[in-house]
Amino acid sequence: MQSDNTDIFLSYHKRDNEFVQKFKKSLEDSGVSVWLDSSHIRVADKLKDKIYRAIDHASYVIPVISTKSLNSDWLEREVNYAKELNKTMIPLRLDGIEHGVLQRLNMFGDVFEDIVSVEVEDRNNFSDTVYKIIVKILEDTKFKIEELMLDIQPIRKKQNDRNKEIDEYRKKLDDIINEK
Repeated sequence: MQSDNTDIFLSYHKRDNEFVQKFKKSLEDSGVSVWLDSSHIRVADKLKDKIYRAIDHASYVIPVISTKSLNSDWLEREVNYAKELNKTMIPLRLDGIEHGVLQRLNMFGDVFEDIVSVEVEDRNNFSDTVYKIIVKILEDTKFKIEELMLDIQPIRKKQNDRNKEIDEYRKKLDDIINEK
């Protein structure tokens, strides 16, 4: 059975489909699994359920922000749902849209306030963009591992303390047994 998990969920406006299809292929050629509605939704599927399930199972959400998508209700819904799930988002900015524009328009509330976005400078050659995305994923993974290591330290200390207690009880038990 095929896993529902995917590395990246691409959120975009239909009018950016040509770019998104090429970008998806570049990501997949780099070994990244990508969920894209046009590749995964059939006519009989319930659109919202299928999309939200895909976001649930994605490690990262990449909203493609362009002049065409600035007023997209679907893009906004997908981004806000990803935010509810605390998904890591890496917005792609097309058409010269600056990161600050997203904040000033307040189109997604404060969703992009603390997020580093990536600008696509050339819609036809985006190997640098794919590289930047992969670097961001690796940095995020490293950060998450470091957080887990910090979470594990108190558990390790507690386990070491417990092991010392067990060793002390064993020594006492050995002493009792050896006395008899």
